[in-house]
Amino acid sequence: MRAKRAPQRSFFDVGYPDHEMGRALERISTLLDAHPEFLDWIAADVDRGRPSRRGRAGLPCEVILRCGILKQLWQVDYRDLEFALLDSASAKHFARVDPLRPPRKSALQKCIGAVRAEVWERINRVLMEEARGGKVEGGRTVRIDSTVTETHIRKPTDSQLLCDGVRVLTRLLVHARDELGAEAFPYHNHRRAAKRWALIASRRRGKRRGAAYRELLGIARRTLGYLHGALAVAGEREVAALRDWRKPRSRWWSAWRC
Repeated sequence: MRAKRAPQRSFFDVGYPDHEMGRALERISTLLDAHPEFLDWIAADVDRGRPSRRGRAGLPCEVILRCGILKQLWQVDYRDLEFALLDSASAKHFARVDPLRPPRKSALQKCIGAVRAEVWERINRVLMEEARGGKVEGGRTVRIDSTVTETHIRKPTDSQLLCDGVRVLTRLLVHARDELGAEAFPYHNHRRAAKRWALIASRRRGKRRGAAYRELLGIARRTLGYLHGALAVAGEREVAALRDWRKPRSRWWSAWRC
């Protein structure tokens, strides 16, 4: 059966260093100790109600919780988390792992990954209420960090933007046809023609390019006309599934007429 609490600390455990990060980890540890119900939630999620009595005992729920918090706090993957638990004395002390036998990345991934997002959200809500009650954080502003990755971005051209517009409007028409029926309004799929004329317009020069653009604009106007008819039918029948995309009708129509 999986233990909830970590075993007695080792003689080699040196504690938290006198550093800003060490003091922060100590405060987080004290806060976690004040909520033992977190371990019950982790245990119910990891074991899924079927604890095994055979084989080696798994990571204690307390270690899973604290390792998961370290992973999120330091924004590292399981490989880097394994190295942190091997190398950092403060990480070992906070996670309450065996200093001589810290868990490997496979065990960390299996145990932390078994905890559902709903459980982490429940824990986060409890901690958020603690912070709000102690006037540490109001919880009204959310900051999201993301990794910036260098990649190639396609240069937007008029022909490709028109082709994308036809594609998106056609997708709305397909949705409207499914909701209103096949005979509700006239409609033709011009996506292949729009893609072909967009490719021609990108390769031609001079007057030949202008002719290709006129064809592409004609396709876009016809597609918008189909959508205009679908909007009228949707307004008459009051279909709930189409109520949201009926709202920007005037803005679409005025933009395309210009």
